[in-house]
Order: sequence, then structure tokens, then C-alpha cells
Amino acid sequence: MLKMEPEFIPSRANLLEYIQQPFIEPIRIHPTNYNRYFESKLDSSFLDKFFVSSLNASSRFWSECLIQIPCPPEFGSTEDSFHAFWDALIFKPIKTACPTGIFKRNSNRHTSTKRFRPDFSYLIHHACLTRGEEKGPNSDDNPAVELVSKLTWTYGDCPYIFGYYAHGTMVTYCYLYFEENQVKRKDLATCLLETLDGRIQAFNIGINIGRLLIPLRQTLPDAFVHEFIILHRSSGKTIELLQTSVIKRYYSAGSVEKLKTLYREMENSNVPFIDHLDDTNTTETETPFAIFSPKGVRHKPTSKEQLVKALHCVLTALKSLHEIGIMHRDLRWDNVLKFIDQDKWFIIDFDDACHTPSSTPNTLLARDNHAPDIFQPYHNESVDIWSVGYLIRTVLVEVQELSNYASTTLMAKNHFDRPTAKEILRWLWDNYRGILEKEFLEVQ
Repeated sequence: MLKMEPEFIPSRANLLEYIQQPFIEPIRIHPTNYNRYFESKLDSSFLDKFFVSSLNASSRFWSECLIQIPCPPEFGSTEDSFHAFWDALIFKPIKTACPTGIFKRNSNRHTSTKRFRPDFSYLIHHACLTRGEEKGPNSDDNPAVELVSKLTWTYGDCPYIFGYYAHGTMVTYCYLYFEENQVKRKDLATCLLETLDGRIQAFNIGINIGRLLIPLRQTLPDAFVHEFIILHRSSGKTIELLQTSVIKRYYSAGSVEKLKTLYREMENSNVPFIDHLDDTNTTETETPFAIFSPKGVRHKPTSKEQLVKALHCVLTALKSLHEIGIMHRDLRWDNVLKFIDQDKWFIIDFDDACHTPSSTPNTLLARDNHAPDIFQPYHNESVDIWSVGYLIRTVLVEVQELSNYASTTLMAKNHFDRPTAKEILRWLWDNYRGILEKEFLEVQ
């Protein structure tokens, strides 16, 4: 009953009425609990909308979902001391109605990373459709403002997502939407969680929000990029996907310092079609990290036109990189991402990049998808050219002319026989000008 999805998604104008509507049937509560916790404390005109005394009540549902209403967790004066209180009274009802979601709480207090994530997020198939900002009773910060400032709209035509902001025992539910090219917030209802009737109202609102999350998820675009996902790599690096940026945490500060040097050189030379290093941290007391943007989507080209465009983007970047003496050394489709909102691609993950030539073999890379010479004591930027051929060979669409060019020229065994990025770009323009001239400037 509590998990039943609505027949349609309410309009923004009708959303307040929707979230405040009582359950289809009052929830049954055993007479002992009903009399002890509710009947003697609340007016029947209010209580009867939500609960009814019954010997057939579920003791399991009472202990798992309802007991926190009359007996909420205790709290102190700090924000952290309120987490159990907020989780029991705000999050628990939402999850009761929509148990398939994933709950995340932002425990990172570093200012450089905290600003990217809400304090509370509830993800439905990797989409954060409910988010919350929370402050302790002694905080002067405005959680309502943070709800908007931390949100970049990536939800396409989804009519709205839900939010709440809590200040101690007071919580305000709202919805967030995209209009006039900006994120806006509309408050719906405020509940005083220090009171019994306020906690019942919050439970009711949470149930109705949860019932609506799956239908809202179905309105998101097919190309929606997952949010707030953490990936763990064998090297010890972790990758956290935020809304529009990516946080990478490294085993050593030296890895971050190396990236800072490379990205500084690339930025000074305006290298196109690469990601950007937004912030870093290498203090001894915290795990070293780097923040990159934009966040793209893994999308191998699915047509001849897309493949030509992707190759143009990659080669334009390589031309600029090689001119300043930098080679990537790990070009694969995992490291060539598509922009979310356009048919263009960019290169990421410069962890294995270095200056060219290199006298040190890179023995940590996989031999089946990298140039043979990268594992030799001496190699140069031609290993990236080999990898461009590998991109063509591992794409989802077959373009015979490009496949032949990759096998015979780009992936030549002798690195002296491979062309430069500039020469390949010229070849690409000579053969596919009709595709490129609509969106790109011709390389000189």
C-alpha cells in the first residue's frame, strides 16, 4: 500500500496537495501501542487520517518503520549528533515507500570536496532524485541556499526533484526544478520534528515522496550520467563521480604533484579536448586528491559521423600535446569520453602521461591494448598514434577505410613509420571534410 506508485506525476502546482494526502488506508497499530503513544496525545480528527487501532497490526512494521515516530533518537547540540534523528524521521519514510534506492551521506568535511555534494542524497538507479542539506541548531549557515548552489541540473526534462533542508528539529520539504536556464527552489511544507504531530506529518510526506521517485526516474534522458558513484582501482586510486566533476583520490601526494605540473603546462598552452584540473589537496593529514571537470560519459561512437568527430577531437588534442612535449600513453575508449551535451569527445586520465621521449618503459599497462614500444626502454609520442589506431579497431562501427588506415599506417610496427597527429588530421580533413566542416575549424 505505502509503495504504490501514483497513476501520474503531479504537476508542480499540485505537488503540495499530493505530498500531504493521507495514506490510501490508515496504518494499523496494535491497541497497546496505539493507546500508549497516540490516542491520549493527539486529537482523533488528526490521528484517524493516518493510524487505526487493530489487533491485526504488524509488529514487524511497527518495529522497523513506526517506532521512531513516538520514540525518536536522541540528539545533542552538534550537527553530527542529529544524523540518527534526521535519518529516522526524514530518510526512513522515503526508503519505506521506495526501498530500491541507495542512501549516501556526505561525511567529507574538506571544503574543496564538500561543496560538490549534498549532505544527504537518495539515488534511484544512480540518479539523485532526493537531496537534503542539514545544519545543527547552532549553525548560522543557510541550508536552503546550499540546496540550490550545489545542484547542477543534469536531469533533462524531468519536471522536478525533491529536496529538504533541516535546521535542528525543523525540516522544510521542497522541490527543485530547472526554469529560465537556472535551478529554482519552491518550498512545500515545514514540519516540527520535536512534536509528535510534526513527526507524523513528516512520515506521511516522506512516504508520498518515495512513491513518486520511480516515475520521476523514468523521465530522465537515456544518456543520463550516473551521480555520486565511487569506483576503486587496483592501483589504490578511488574515483568519485559527482554531478559535473570527478574527484580522484591517490595513494601518494607525488601522483597529484605530477598531475599539477602536467595540467599547468597544458593549460598554459590551451590544449583543447581534454579535461581540466580544478583543485588539488596534498596536505599530510588527508588523502591526496584532485578534482577534474567536466564529467563526460563513456560512449563509443555508433556511426561513421560520430567516429570521425571523435577522432578529430582526439587528434586535435594530441597535436597540441605533442607540440609541448607531452604524451598520454594510455589512450583507450575508457579515457576518451563524450561531452554530455554535444557530439564531441575529450581525453581524460593523464596518470600515465609524461614528457616525450621517455627512457623508462611503462610495465604497468596492459600489453594487449598499448603500443609494443611503450614497454621498451625508449619510446616517444608515436605510442599515442598507435593508440589512435587501437581506438578505431575497438569502436562499435566499421568504417573500412579507417580500419585499413589504422592497421597499415597508425599501428605500424616501426614507430618511425607512424605519421604525426598533425598529418593524420590533414588526412582526416581530406577524406571527411563534409562531416567535419559543419562543427570544426580546419587544422592549419
